[in-house]
Order: sequence, then C-alpha cells, then structure tokens
Amino acid sequence: MTNVRIIAGGAFRDCSNLTSITIPSSVTSIGSQAFLGCFALDTVIFEDQETEWTADFNGGTEIYIITKEDLKNPSTMADYLTGDTDNYISYSSLTKKQSA
Repeated sequence: MTNVRIIAGGAFRDCSNLTSITIPSSVTSIGSQAFLGCFALDTVIFEDQETEWTADFNGGTEIYIITKEDLKNPSTMADYLTGDTDNYISYSSLTKKQSA
C-alpha cells in the first residue's frame, strides 16, 4: 500500500529509460510536465480506473476530461503524459475528480 498523493511537476521529465509506470489509486494530483519527454514510456496504468481526471490548460481557462475509457488504455495514457500526441495534457496539471 502506498501513501503517495502527489506526483510533482517534472518529477520524471526526460527519464529516457522509463518504460512503464503504475499510478497508485492514492494519487490525486499529477503536476505539469511530470512525464514530458519520457518517450520510452509506453504503458501507464492507473490503479483507479473508475474516477475521471481533469487536465487544466492555460491557467485553468481550458479543461480536458480524461475519461474512464482513456484510463483503461495504458498506451493512450502514455501518449497523453509524455507529450507524444497533439493534445497538451503533458503540459497540464492533472487532478482526480472528486466523487459525487
């Protein structure tokens, strides 16, 4: 069991040997650019796949919802978090949505 709640911005930035990671269900926030440039990262598994996340762009003026379907696809999440895609999630801070 882990007590990690926050992955800081830039925490794994440019870690060229990182190929996979599991985000514990205890994590509620991932800082901006936490995995940017980790282009070997091809698998990101979220333990909690039932709670959507939000990605804040431009100081929160634009919001993107990371859906449960996205979370269930480890290669999609790797693309999102490393910057290997045309959206800008890798530059955003991510926040786990609160349960209703």
